[in-house]
Amino acid sequence: MTHRWKQAALTATAAAALVLALPATDASAINRVDCAGRSDFVNIYNYGYSGHLCFANKGYADVTIYRVDNLYSGNNLLYYYTSINGGVTRHLDPWTWEDDNYYDNGAEGTVRWLQIF
Repeated sequence: MTHRWKQAALTATAAAALVLALPATDASAINRVDCAGRSDFVNIYNYGYSGHLCFANKGYADVTIYRVDNLYSGNNLLYYYTSINGGVTRHLDPWTWEDDNYYDNGAEGTVRWLQIF
């Protein structure tokens, strides 16, 4: 009898843990996508346009993107953290372009996280 109660308690605990984890999954819907020439995605360019990454959907993502040169918000409100100037959080309104070389006197930064609204 005691074994059955323990088993039931473990099952209930596991179910509760899964329910509590669900909202965190929904809030992290941001994902990397093929740019395919689309301007509505968040676009991130590496120095000298040597690389080009795009992200879609609302949410938060930890990333490590080195030598970031330019960012474009697309149709999104974008917050991001860059290592430039000792580390700062910045935001871009929808349809806004930021050229980090221009704003940071030629410095290339690392983007550490993105949040799309």
